[in-house]
Amino acid sequence: MTAIRRQLIVMFLLAAGPAALGHAVETRLGPLTITRAATVKGSYDDNIFLSATNSVASGIATFTHDIGFAYETKRSKLTAGYEINLVQYDKLPGVNNAVNQDASLLWSHETGQGSSLGVSDDFKATNDPASSELVERTRRNENDAVVTAETGLGPDLFVGADAHHTLHNYLKRSLGDLLNRKVVDVEPRLGYKVTEKLRIYAQGMYEKVGYESPVGAIKDNSSTGGLAVASGEFTPRLKGQVGAGAVMRTYVTSSTLMTNSVTLPTWNAAVTYEAPADITVTVALSQAANEGVYNRYNVSMLNMLQLSRPFSKKVMGSVFGMLIRDTYPDVAAGATSTTKRSDQTVQAGVTVDYAARAWLVIEAQFLLRNRDSNLDVFDYANQVVGLSLNAKY
Repeated sequence: MTAIRRQLIVMFLLAAGPAALGHAVETRLGPLTITRAATVKGSYDDNIFLSATNSVASGIATFTHDIGFAYETKRSKLTAGYEINLVQYDKLPGVNNAVNQDASLLWSHETGQGSSLGVSDDFKATNDPASSELVERTRRNENDAVVTAETGLGPDLFVGADAHHTLHNYLKRSLGDLLNRKVVDVEPRLGYKVTEKLRIYAQGMYEKVGYESPVGAIKDNSSTGGLAVASGEFTPRLKGQVGAGAVMRTYVTSSTLMTNSVTLPTWNAAVTYEAPADITVTVALSQAANEGVYNRYNVSMLNMLQLSRPFSKKVMGSVFGMLIRDTYPDVAAGATSTTKRSDQTVQAGVTVDYAARAWLVIEAQFLLRNRDSNLDVFDYANQVVGLSLNAKY
């Protein structure tokens, strides 16, 4: 299910934003295309540590620059990209300032007759919360390598598979002992092309998770499962992907205090509907199990609705609302309470984009976040306002 969860997240992040306005600025050198973009953003966050009781407010300055390369021939395409993100806080800068980086490489090849092959690698060095269990930002590295292949079995049938190898490395020793791990998963699929733009397929999954430290090894596990998926253009106005299935997770080390095996329903949907009056409706729904910090795992359910609409050739507006429910099956090791944790987080936001030039978009944002947990220490309320300049050159 890993690949589908990533696709859902990408669709959610790209549903609206400055890319919807303006025009791409490219430099072409024969088969080589170069793109460049820069963003300068100022924001105010009234609770930078997402604390339940002692909120600290800060102004935040962010500079982001990315550069992309694409080399394309008749059947093959090679793309590479690098992004750097500099974050500066005016409160407690020594604790909060960060340099985030992302480098990616992707090669794809169409062999003809419905067959394709792809290889990619993505490396991240970021400063963000370790998981939904925690709100503290921490330095971490992640590398995700993927091999994907697909071939046709006649005019309508196809078969394929994806293989992932992911490394998670947390630089803080106490978190590294709990979270540094290797994840390997294989996802075969067999499907049918309903139309040129719509596919349905059955997807299997085998995943193995191994932790580096003996402290984390209590969470070593393997998972098997399957999904039924429909992907593509359902109608001229409705596009996206939906899937549902189940995953069975089994832990290597038996424990009398924690779940040793469990079968969980899983689903995802990320669809976009082009409604009348130029309104774009984006819906994302999902449920999946995540690796835990002090629990072996937690189950996260996400429901998101977003509406976006251009008000002129230069102005785009969007609003979204999201409800996330995280449940934890076991009492965390060392916890003073025997209550099993359950969180409900509400997020809502408004974004307005103005295309001042074909290459320059001005964006204003407001974000509201509120978590209500049955364990009060995990509650928080947070508001963020921001203004950014997004330039392509």
